[in-house]
Amino acid sequence: MATEGETECFPEEIIRIISEYNGELELPSTIESAIVQMVDALIKKIMDALKKESVCAAFFILDNIILKNTELVTRMVTEGHTVCNHTKNHKNLSGATERDIESNIKSLEILFKEKTGYEMSKYFRFPEGRYSENA
Repeated sequence: MATEGETECFPEEIIRIISEYNGELELPSTIESAIVQMVDALIKKIMDALKKESVCAAFFILDNIILKNTELVTRMVTEGHTVCNHTKNHKNLSGATERDIESNIKSLEILFKEKTGYEMSKYFRFPEGRYSENA
């Protein structure tokens, strides 16, 4: 049950932050969706600043940003940024099989190509920074 000043999912402070960074006005149903909205809004502001200063950056992305904001991801490419693989679903790969690792990485590359028409860079970052000798 929410306390005074909170919604069912998260504190009022989160709602304030979403509004401050031009997040969607509709209240997200989960903390995860609130975070996605904030991240999208922040990425747009970061990209605006990078463009203003003529600076390129590397963005390590997951499938959710491609699916929910293809236009933003396409903008990353067209403005000269390097769009990198952070896996499809951000699962810890340190104990995964080689097949699962390859599938997680390649499926994001395929989705990126299908949605944007561009090839994804070959840079990769392990989710949570966790890896193993096998991974």
